[in-house]
Formats: sequence, C-alpha cells, structure tokens
Amino acid sequence: MKWKKISLGLISLFILGVVLNFGINSWIKNSLPDFISKRNDTPYNFNYSDVTYSLLQGEMNISDINIAPKSNKKGTYTIKVKKIVIHGVKFIRFLLFKDLAADLIEIDQPDIICKQYADSLNHKNNLVKYKLGNSIQIGKFEINKGNLALYDKADGAKKASLRNLNLHLSGVLWDMVDNEKRIPLTYDKVKLDVSDIFYQLDEIHQLQLKKFKFTNGFLETNQILLYPNISEENFKTGNYFQKTLLSIEVPTAKVKNLDWGYDKNGYFYLKTSKIEVDSTHIAIIEKNSNSKPKNITEHIDRIIPFNLSIDTIQILKSKLNFNNHLTSNNVNIEILKIINKVNDKITLERLKLYDNFLIIKQPYETKSAKNNAGKFTYLFDDVLEIKNFIIANSHIQYFNRANNSLLEMGNINYSIHDININTIFTNTKKYIPFSYSNFQLEANHIFYTGFKYYNFKIDKMILSDNKFEAKNLNILPTISPQKFAAQKVSKNLYKIHMDHILLPKIKWDLNNNKFSLQASSLIINEMKASIFQNPKVKVKSKNIHFNTYYLDTEIRLDTFLIGKSSTHQYNAANTTLTTSIKDLKLSLYDIKVKDSSDTHTFGFPFSFSKFNITGKNIYHDMGSHTLQMNHLLLTHTSLYANTINIRPKKSQLNFMKKKGIDAYTVNLSKIAIPKINWGSLDKQIDFIAPKVIVENMQTTIHQYDIPDNAYKPVYKPFFSEKLRKLKFKLNIKEIHFYNSSLTYEEESLTNNIGKIFFTNINAKIKNISGGYNVSHLPDVVIEFKSTFMKSGKLSASWKFNTLNKSDNFTVKGNLYGLPADKLNPFIKPYLHISANGDIQKVSFNFNGNNTVGNGTFGMNYKNLKITLYKKDGEREKKFLSSLANLALIKNSKDSLKMSKIKKVERSKDKSFFNFLWKLTFSGLKETLLIF
Repeated sequence: MKWKKISLGLISLFILGVVLNFGINSWIKNSLPDFISKRNDTPYNFNYSDVTYSLLQGEMNISDINIAPKSNKKGTYTIKVKKIVIHGVKFIRFLLFKDLAADLIEIDQPDIICKQYADSLNHKNNLVKYKLGNSIQIGKFEINKGNLALYDKADGAKKASLRNLNLHLSGVLWDMVDNEKRIPLTYDKVKLDVSDIFYQLDEIHQLQLKKFKFTNGFLETNQILLYPNISEENFKTGNYFQKTLLSIEVPTAKVKNLDWGYDKNGYFYLKTSKIEVDSTHIAIIEKNSNSKPKNITEHIDRIIPFNLSIDTIQILKSKLNFNNHLTSNNVNIEILKIINKVNDKITLERLKLYDNFLIIKQPYETKSAKNNAGKFTYLFDDVLEIKNFIIANSHIQYFNRANNSLLEMGNINYSIHDININTIFTNTKKYIPFSYSNFQLEANHIFYTGFKYYNFKIDKMILSDNKFEAKNLNILPTISPQKFAAQKVSKNLYKIHMDHILLPKIKWDLNNNKFSLQASSLIINEMKASIFQNPKVKVKSKNIHFNTYYLDTEIRLDTFLIGKSSTHQYNAANTTLTTSIKDLKLSLYDIKVKDSSDTHTFGFPFSFSKFNITGKNIYHDMGSHTLQMNHLLLTHTSLYANTINIRPKKSQLNFMKKKGIDAYTVNLSKIAIPKINWGSLDKQIDFIAPKVIVENMQTTIHQYDIPDNAYKPVYKPFFSEKLRKLKFKLNIKEIHFYNSSLTYEEESLTNNIGKIFFTNINAKIKNISGGYNVSHLPDVVIEFKSTFMKSGKLSASWKFNTLNKSDNFTVKGNLYGLPADKLNPFIKPYLHISANGDIQKVSFNFNGNNTVGNGTFGMNYKNLKITLYKKDGEREKKFLSSLANLALIKNSKDSLKMSKIKKVERSKDKSFFNFLWKLTFSGLKETLLIF
C-alpha cells in the first residue's frame, strides 16, 4: 500500500513537471517576444523560429536565429545562428523581473556578415550603451564553430573572413560597454580559437592565417601568409598607392600579453609584450620608378594604419628577398619597444639584426633608372624613428649585374643611433630623408672589386661618426702595368699597402643635401706605394667629383700625416723605376676638398696651407741622368737636403753622344734654403727665397762636340732663356756656393777628351728670377772665385738679364799664376798642342748674345813654349812646333798684352760653357798669333 502511494506521488510529480514544463515553455514562447520587443533598444531585430526550455536542466534552447539591422546605416551586421543554448537559466528571476539571468550562453554555428565603410574602423564616436544589457546577467559566453565575413559597404568587396570561430568569455557583464574594444560588454577572461582567417590589408595585399589561438593575452598562430592579389608585372606598371609588393610566409608565431581596442580618439590600437616568429620567408618587390602613382595628393601610404605598442619582436632563422636584390637564408631580428601613433610616427627603441648572411645583387639599370640617376626613391610614406639600430656578427656579399662578387664584409658589428627617416613631403625635390646622431661600424676581411683597375682589401676596419681606423689596407691592381699603359686611358696605376690608417676625430654632417666631413687628422703609418705612370697620358682634370646624388660635398682635415713609408714610381710601359723615396714622412695642414672645386695646391685636386716632407734614399730618373739624395726636408718655409748625386746613365751615353746631350755629374754635400715663400699655393706655384746655400758641390759637365753631319743638332737655350720661359714665379735673391768644384770636358769623334777644372769655388749668384708675369727685372750677377787647374787664382763676374730676348751677357775676370802646362789636359786633346811656361795673368772681357760674341783678351806670361801634335795627339810636329815658337814672343815683358776678339758665332746645339771656350780660344789666337 505504501509503495502504491509513493508511485502515485512520483507519477503525480512527473505529470506536474510535464505540465509545468509545458506551461513554462508556453509562457516563454509568449513572453520572450514581448521581452525582446520591450527590452531590445539595439539597432538590430532579433528573430527566431522556436524556443524551448527544460525545467529539469535549467536550459533554454533558441533555434534558427536571425539578427538583422533595423535600418541601413553606416555599419550593419546580419547574423544567422543555428542554435543558442542558455544554461542555468534563473526562471524565477525571469518570471518576476523579466531579466535574463543564467550561467552560460552558448551560440552554435553563427554566420556573421558585416557591412561597413572602409573608414569606419577609426572614428571618434563611443559605443552606445543599450538598456538591453541591464536585463541580461550571464557570466559566461561561448561561440562554437562560427563564421564571419566583412564587406565594404561602398563597393561590396570582401575585406575579411574567418571560419570555425570558437570563443569563450568568462566574467561577462552585459550592462557595461567596453569602448576600448568596441564591444557592448566586458569580460575577465577570454579564449579564442579560429581557423582560415582572411583579411584584405589594402587593394593589393591579402592576409591569411591557417590557425589562430588566443587565451588570456597569449596568441599562437600557424601558417601566416601575406601575399599579393596582383602579379608582379601589374604592380610595377600599374597605378597603385603602395610602393612595395609584399609576400610573407610565417610557419608559426607566438604573441604574449596581447591587448587590443580603440583609444579615446576612436583609433584602433594593438599592444603586446613579445612576438616570436621562426623560419619566416619575406619577399619584397619594389615599384618601378617609371610607374606613376594615382593622382591623389592627399593619400599617404602609412606603414601601420593603427596605434601599435610591442615590447619585443623576435624573428629567427628566417629568409628575406627584397626585389631579388637583397636576399638572405638566415635572418635573425630582434626589435624592442615598437610604438606607432596614427598620423604621427613609428618609434623603435632597438632594431637588431644578428648572425645574418646577406647577399645583395646590383639591380639592372633600365632606361628610366638612367633618367632618374641621383634621385631618391622611398619605399613608404611615413616618419620612422629608430633609437638604436644594430647589426651583430653578420656577413655581407654584394654582386654586380654579371653575378660577380663586388664586395664582401665579414664579422660585421654595426650600430647607429637616433635615426630619423621622414619620407612625407609635399614637393618632388631631391632630398635625403635620413638623419642620425652617431654610428659605429666594425668589420673584418673587407674585399671590394668594384673599381675598374683595382681590388680593395682591408683586414679590419672601424668606422664611426667620430673615428675611422683600418689595418692592413691594400689597393691591388687587377691589370698589368704594360696592359694599363697600352690602353692609354688613365695616367697612373697604383699598388698601395698601408699597415694602419687612422682618423681619430671626425665630425660628419648631412643636412639639406649638404655633406661635410671634418677631422682633426688623417694618419697613415707604414705605407708602401707603387705608382705605375703612363707618360703618354696627360691628366685631363684635376677636380674631384663626389656628386652622385646631387650632394654638395666638402671635406676638411686639420692635419694629414704619413709616417714610416716608402713610395716607388715606375714607367708603366717597361716597369723601369723612375722615382723612389724611403722612410717618407709627410705632413699637410688645413686640407680642404670640395666637390668640383678649382682650388688646388701644387697641382693636387685639393688645397692645403702648410706642409712638411722628409725622405731618405731618394731616387729620380731624370731621363738621361739619375738623381740620388740621402736626405730631404721640405716644408712650406724651407728646404734642406744633403748628399745629392746626379749621374748620367751608362745605358744612355751613346744616345747622348748622338743627340749632343751634355752629361752632368754632380756630387753635392748640402743645400739649404732657410726661407721659402711658395705664394698663395692655391692659384700658381711661386718660389721666392732670399738665400740659397750650396756646400761642397762637385760638378762635371761633359760636352759632346759631335760634327753636325753625325747627328741632328738639338737647340740648347741659354740660362736666361730657360728662366724667361718658366711658367711660375721664381725669385732668389742670392745663391752661395762654398768649397765647390767644376770640371768642364769636351769630347769629339776625332779627338780625345779635353778637360778644364775649377776647385775651391766660392761663388755668389744674385737676382735669380724667372720671366713669368713680370715686365722688369734686375740683372743676374754671378761673382765667381776659384782655383783654376789646381794652380791659378781665378776671379770672374757673369751678368745677364732674364727678360732680354737676345740673351745678352757679359763675362769678365782675371786669372793669376797659372803654369802653362796646366792647360794641357784641355788644349792637347782638343787643339793638339801643349804649352810650357808661366802665365802670370790672364784678363778677359766677353760680351755676347744667343748668336755671336766678342770682347777683349789679354795675357802676361814668361818663357812660353808650345808643342804641336798630329791628330793622334802623341806624335810631335817638330818642324811646325819650331816655326810656331819662332813666331811666338816668349815673354810679354811684364805687360798685359790685350787683343780684341773678332766675332765668334755660337753653336746653338752646344752649351753656354762651350761658347765661353770658343771665345777664350779666339782670344788665345789673337794674343799669341800662332793658330
């Protein structure tokens, strides 16, 4: 009986529950539309096909939901939902207060279609707070297997889409609007899982994500693809705002502490603490310079069109391809503190590339590229500030269009700070959009092959905004000197090694297309330079041209120093040595190099105010002669040199004989010019000195007296003509010769060598001046004292004027105490006579010009006897000698016998000293009457 009562009670309760559940369902079906109608103050209508409620499960099911806008305004959503399940519905609260309270609302398979205008993402209007939110208290919100599509309301183009949206929110408050995220609710925690995301970034780029997971600020994505929706050819020739075509493949990416929303001005923002990307492939195609952008001047192609804040971005083991010109199969990048402000600028605290191997290929030069040479092209329109840009432990290799390596740099460590790149301009002027505060570059094993005739090597280099240092710098020719000489296109070929080069204090400046470099000093140590010179090529221009990008370039150095160096100059055609200097030390001061400037010093393509040069073991090929010097000190105010030797080349002696070229042998102990004035240095070289001192100079002049029919005569100008034709200003007040000697030799084809010599020379030359740019000059006066032929005492004076075009001259003097046999070394081989006796005095006064000469000649002698010889100079002509001595007055009776010299014609292919000898010989004939 008892069990029957229990069973009946249960049945009654079941029937009551069914009836109650039916009644509640019936009431909800009737009340929910009224609830929606009265409480729905949103701009959307909410329709459904059916709603059920399970009293036992406390669960409400709404099926076939359709959400559509009440009016067609800016942005509209159309949502179709297969089913909405509300778990843990508080029915009593809904019954009494018409509030929808529950534990969880679950939306199953929604299809969301949104139509918005393209500019509606960034607007300043806050979201409207709707009253409907006050009637909903559901703590958890879920979307399962949802789909979303976003279209531009203007043209109907698809802007974004996603599939398999799974969203889980907890701590949801429906009566609070989150204006930052543009959603009509707030929440505490979120979990989001989406696949197959599509987003149209701009008119030519699309973004796809295969998988997207987000949980409480942590984001993980798989297979990110950013790719163009047009071909490369269409991009390069079409009219698009964008300056680059991007293609990016990211296998995986992780984002920590991600947050997003809209700021108080209505602009979208994105924040995160760290983004990690691995094995990314980036390809960038640059637009052709001849493609024209759309004619809309207000459009600016900003890099990031929203506010952005990222603490760290890390990209590892990735690949890069920029326009097929810059590639790398191993890119590692770390970026810190990225901040972008809409319509303002992008700032990066640090951008670091490390352990990279970059390959750069020179782009092919198109016709448009030639027309736009020197113009700058910008890859974006924006303002970018990078506080610290770093390249660490990287390698760069640069190839030309023929795929030959031009530049290679290893172990690169580079840093540059406070970079500002501003490419937003309202005009089309050529402008460098780049500035910075300081930088430093360190690299090893630098090898450059881009010069026409050279390879360039540096073992180690440091370059910064205030310092440059290089070790083991080599400039190596890639062509042989002989081939270089045969091409006849350039003057010099260089081979240079520098152990060390240093610019310790540099100041760079690049502003408004003006580039300037200032440095306290440039120091080169232990340089070994070989210069192969092509004598058949003349230097066409001495100017230096830097102007590749329309830069106004200027370089200034306080001091330029070369120490412990050597230089060798060769004839490129036959590689014979022409000049060499060892232990070279060079100092230049106040150097100025300006683009295309006509300001030169000593013919160099730059200017300087002071200089100091020292060198040892100097050698110079003078053509037929060689010069050797033990030591030289040359400054802007003085010159000192010692142990100077000039010798005729043995290999040139036959040539000199045939051409009648005098052979000089000079041994000079010391020359000193204590004070020199070089003039202004920048216009024309001057040489002005009050005094020149020459000590212990031993000179031999060897004259080849060859008949005219044996060689083609070569005109030999007088000293006055040489001075008159100088192309620079020369003015030396005095030249002093101390303890010197001079030997004059004449050699003919038929006779032996005739020789006279002067020792213990002490001479003074006054008023040595050139004829350049002058109309009046004082006479050049040479005062000469010496021992003649080891016995006679000679004093003489030689005078001429540089500006006299007839080359008039006067030579006068006196010779005392000369034994006649001292003349035999000259007169015997040359005149085939010898003399004995005493010549007590010889007086002479010669006058002449470039054509003829005459004068007076006198002798005072005793016991003079002569002997005549046959042409061999050995066999005596006894009979003729007897006749000559009979005719000769043996004694001048203590009186000076003076004779006039008839006109003597000058042999213009002979030197001035030969002319003096001919006048002297004529005087002897007139005086002795025996020739």
